[in-house]
Amino acid sequence: AVESTLTVGNQSAKFISVTASPPAAPTIISVVAGNQSVTINITAPNDGGSAITGYSATGLPGGIIGTCNVPCTSITVTGLMNGTPYTFTLTATNAIGTGSASAASIPVTPALVTLSLSSVVSRKTHGAAGTFEIPILVGPPISIEPRMSNLGHQIVFQFNAPITATGALTAVDHLGAPIGVPFAYPSGNDVIVLLVGVVDNTRATVTLMGVNGTGLNAVATIGFLAGDINGSGRVSAGDIAGVKARNLIPVDGNNFKADVNASGTIDAADLRMAKARAGLVLP
Repeated sequence: AVESTLTVGNQSAKFISVTASPPAAPTIISVVAGNQSVTINITAPNDGGSAITGYSATGLPGGIIGTCNVPCTSITVTGLMNGTPYTFTLTATNAIGTGSASAASIPVTPALVTLSLSSVVSRKTHGAAGTFEIPILVGPPISIEPRMSNLGHQIVFQFNAPITATGALTAVDHLGAPIGVPFAYPSGNDVIVLLVGVVDNTRATVTLMGVNGTGLNAVATIGFLAGDINGSGRVSAGDIAGVKARNLIPVDGNNFKADVNASGTIDAADLRMAKARAGLVLP
């Protein structure tokens, strides 16, 4: 900062002009090893008075470089050798220049990861209330999805390593016939399956075959029964009473199943949907 005096006639005033500078050093929160890669999680530093435009990571040995443009909270550095320990430093850049380097990370050693399925969830966004998930467990009893959506059902397979190929995808009903129209796409360590065109009161077994080009197959079976908020496989008086008791209560992680239409509000529309399905039993 520079202090200056401006004089006009017999009047004068002091003002301070601020000069931007390169950013301070970022902070490394953690480093996570992968197969021939490392992911470095970042805390942004003081930007020096000019917005940060990107980050750079340098790994030793070899001077391996990884970069990311903002917004980003992590950098994944690839091309590393499995079994070799690396340390990393970070720098941030703004329009003025590149700042000083962070302290070096602890040594981290990339390694081949055997891919495995960690969990499966049914995920839906409830308007402004946010996104909520139901765990899909290996039955019996079968896991129930009691919510409906005009956009289809989102089944998320969560793995222990990044996904590069989703594999072949099938979705069949309890009789083994194709059900709905499934689509799959990778997202980080997840495979997100969108299953559209599924009628209520059915069950589906979704299978991913040969994930990442390996021999790993991932299977999840889920029952779709709108209004069955207690997961019994039947829409009963208890389910209807449960929706009614939560009328106009803000949707949260404890009551979201009662938001049957996933609108973000538990209201008369949800109660009507549950009542209309009273007595239905999942096949």
